[in-house]
Amino acid sequence: MTPLFLAALFVLPARAYAGPTAEAGFGLAAQAFEQLQGVPAPRLQPRHRAYRRNAYPYPAPFPVPGQPLCSQPVVWIDRQGDIYKDNERLGSYAKEYKTSCSGDVAWTNSSREIYKNSERIGSYAAEFVIALRTGDVAWKDSSNEIYRNSERLGYYAADFQQSEWTGDVAWRSTSGELYKNGERLGYYAESYRIARFSGGVGWRDRSGTIYRDGERLGYYAKSYQVTDYNGTVVWQDQSGNVYKNAERLGDYVQRWAVAAYSGDVIWIDGSRNIYKNAERLGSDARDFSVQPDGRGQWVDGSGRHYLL
Repeated sequence: MTPLFLAALFVLPARAYAGPTAEAGFGLAAQAFEQLQGVPAPRLQPRHRAYRRNAYPYPAPFPVPGQPLCSQPVVWIDRQGDIYKDNERLGSYAKEYKTSCSGDVAWTNSSREIYKNSERIGSYAAEFVIALRTGDVAWKDSSNEIYRNSERLGYYAADFQQSEWTGDVAWRSTSGELYKNGERLGYYAESYRIARFSGGVGWRDRSGTIYRDGERLGYYAKSYQVTDYNGTVVWQDQSGNVYKNAERLGDYVQRWAVAAYSGDVIWIDGSRNIYKNAERLGSDARDFSVQPDGRGQWVDGSGRHYLL
C-alpha cells in the first residue's frame, strides 16, 4: 500500500460525508493548501477546475497530518498561449490542461493536438482525462478511436471511464461492446462503472445480467454499486434480493447501503430486521447510517441507538 494511497484513506471520511457546501469547502481547502505551500493562487480555466469528479471528490490534494502531499505541478497558460509546468515551457497555443499527482500534465492546443508534458501523443483529441496517481492519459479522438497515452486501445468508442489510481480505461463501443483497456469484457453493455482505486469494472447488460469484469455474477439486476477501493459489486435483483458479488446476502430488502472503503453492506428487510453483510444485528430497525470504514449506527422503533 503506497503512502499516497494511505493519504487518501485519511482524507475520505471528511469529504465523503460533507454537506451541501462541500464543493465550496473543498475549493477553500485547496486554496489554503496552495497558500501554505507558497504558491500564488492561479487563475485556473473553468474546465480545469471542473475536472474534479464532483460525485466522487476524494482524494483531495490538501495536507493530511503525517502523510505526504498529493503534490500536483503548478501549471499556467500565459497571454500568448504558451503553457508552463513549474516554470518549464511545455509548448504553445495551449487551450486546456489537466494535472496529476505524478507530476504529469495532459493538455491540448488550438489544433486539437494532445500532449503529455512536452510529448505529443496524438491529434484531433475530442475528450481526455489524466489518472491522478499514474499520470496515464485516456483520450478519444474525433473519429471515436480511444487511446491510453499514445497506445490505441480500439475503435468506435462511445464513452469511457478511467481508474485514477491504476490508469486502466473502461470503454464502451457504439455497438455496446465493453472493454477494459484492450480486453473485451462482454457485449450489449447497458451501464458500467470502473472502481476508482482498484480498476475493477462492474457492469450490467441489456437483459439485466450483471458482471464484475468478465465474471458473470447473476441475473435480473435492478440496481448496483461498485466500491472504489476493492471493486466489490453490490447489487439488488428485481425480486428484492441483495448480493455482494455472487454471494446472496438476503431477500425482501427494503433499503441497503455500502461502506465506500470496507465494502460492508448494511441492509433492512421487509420485517425491519437489520443486517451487516449476512449477519443479523437486530430487529425493529427504523434507520441507519454507515461510515466509509463500515462503522456506524442504527436506530430502532423506540429511538434507541446501536453501533453497527
